[in-house]
Amino acid sequence: MKAMGKTRVLTRAEEGQLFAILNRPRAWGLAPLRPATAAAATAAFAEHGLSEVVLRRAEERAAAAAELLMRFNKRLVLSLAKRMGAGSDVALEDLLAEGELGLATAMLKFDLSRGFKFSTYSTWHVKAKIQRCMQSHSLMRVPQSVAEAIPRVLRAREELRRVRSDDDARVSVRDVAEVLGMEPTKVERALRACVQPASLEAPATIGAGARGEVGDESLLETVPDADAGGEMEAVHRDVLVRECLNGVLHTLQPRERNIIRLRYGLNVERRVVSLHEIADAYGLSRERIRQIEDQAVRKLMAPWRRQALAERTSVLF
Repeated sequence: MKAMGKTRVLTRAEEGQLFAILNRPRAWGLAPLRPATAAAATAAFAEHGLSEVVLRRAEERAAAAAELLMRFNKRLVLSLAKRMGAGSDVALEDLLAEGELGLATAMLKFDLSRGFKFSTYSTWHVKAKIQRCMQSHSLMRVPQSVAEAIPRVLRAREELRRVRSDDDARVSVRDVAEVLGMEPTKVERALRACVQPASLEAPATIGAGARGEVGDESLLETVPDADAGGEMEAVHRDVLVRECLNGVLHTLQPRERNIIRLRYGLNVERRVVSLHEIADAYGLSRERIRQIEDQAVRKLMAPWRRQALAERTSVLF
């Protein structure tokens, strides 16, 4: 990672040379970075008078150019991942991996003739991938504008805390808003969105503030039980809800059904499984697993499935 941060920036002329090599197969009607099919190769041979050796050599040079572009722009991915991941529970390695996918997407869509540098164009794609990764690990979905404001707000709040000598001094929403030049309501919305829910198994804190002592009881044990007799009813309802969900999930393909269960914690362990773990289990890429997940979610949103789920759960609520 240190070597990634020390990588130099390509000049505009070097970028032009690499993209010229990368896009050479496109001039022959072939997709860059994808081996030519037999039909496409035959058409290229006939139309441009190419030999198979020339075609394969161009594909190899395009792959090498793409590798160099990825290597010399990883510094941008690292910078964005560190900045956007501040205050997030997502591992930096996961953010880097998603950012590199965005970099690869930008590389295939980049048009050098428009006069922009590749780093300028690819920033949006990298940020979009990193933001989507962070949202997929979050229990709450927040608007894009709020998600982008969270790292800025957290950094400003920490900076104000370091500047002030009094440890007990509180940093107000208005203070952060003045530093960032934002409206206080937007700062407050960003702070609310980044609050992580506490586990009921976490130890309870005795005393007010952050200096309270950690007790022997969990948060669950400190919550008063207003209706102890309703515990069995809640368990029974949970079982029925799972049966309703399983009934709807069984309308999907087996692979789609399993991926939805793993991604949303509907498995036996009730644990949300990451894209990386699922991809390793299936021997597929994380992007392919995400595509299957999105496809399954769209299927579950079909009117007849939603109606079926509503009919199954109407007796429970």
